[in-house]
Amino acid sequence: MRGADVRSFVSVAVLAMSLMLGAIVVASPAAAAGSEQQDVPPGCYKKVTTDTEGVVKTEIVCPGQLPGEEPGTTAPVSGRERACYHGERKISCTRGDAIWDGRCYVSRVPESEWPAKDDPVWEGRDDGVIVECLPYPCIQRPDQDNADCGAGLVWRPGPPEQGPDPEVLAMRAIDQMQLRPIDIGIVPDDESGKIGAVGLPVWAWVSEPAPATYGPISAEASAGGVTVRAEARVRRVVWDFGDGTVITCDGTGTPYEDRFGIADSPDCGHRYEKQGDPYEVAATSYWVVEWTGGGQSGTIPLDFTATTRIRVGEYQVLSQ
Repeated sequence: MRGADVRSFVSVAVLAMSLMLGAIVVASPAAAAGSEQQDVPPGCYKKVTTDTEGVVKTEIVCPGQLPGEEPGTTAPVSGRERACYHGERKISCTRGDAIWDGRCYVSRVPESEWPAKDDPVWEGRDDGVIVECLPYPCIQRPDQDNADCGAGLVWRPGPPEQGPDPEVLAMRAIDQMQLRPIDIGIVPDDESGKIGAVGLPVWAWVSEPAPATYGPISAEASAGGVTVRAEARVRRVVWDFGDGTVITCDGTGTPYEDRFGIADSPDCGHRYEKQGDPYEVAATSYWVVEWTGGGQSGTIPLDFTATTRIRVGEYQVLSQ
């Protein structure tokens, strides 16, 4: 990648091998044709996958987008059963004509039955509506006096209705984070003229990890009186070195420095057994987004893939 440490990696490795073997010549593989650039709409990312036959597939993924919609547009998450919670207990979102609002089951009260505006239930307000509130503990002990469990009339800014899906708000919060793939750190790197050698170590790491590329990062989204907070972080990074080797690295990996010579990376490295023309290296970061709000909580998995290409040649020993 960048800097004197990375630029001198091959020369350091060649020098070290020269001292042991005499002299080394790295045979350069043929130059690779450049890949087509594909525009990525805002809020989306490019996902690169390789099937069992080695065919590379690139697709544009937009969180929260429904099938058939134009990339870059946001859409509600559909096809999921709505779930509500009281603490950690999963409960029904409705009870008769009452709707769970994260605090209690609320049902309409006819305006003719509302108390006078000077009643304490209005809390000094002159707008909004009065609804009947049935806290969940009242349901657990139906034989008790409802007043003992907090049931009764309460003020709400609007009539009870099925509020916005908190998971949709979680997706909106994720959009605000502008998550993206990691910046790949690797030696040898993909700069022109840089070539690795078969049998020499390859070091890989997350270059300059940032909240949007590695986490943790958080954001909130609100609608209809419901606020959802989401926090995202990378749980693991899986590296595909393009020769059939796929490894999961601990943490962000260790950046290479000249002083490491031809030592193996302590946590995220590889050695190629044959030259590549070139090898495509893919780093997939697997995120977990934890969200809570609207009386609900959940997790959303995401993954982002970054790719680069490195050239690996064969070294030859010359007799002296």
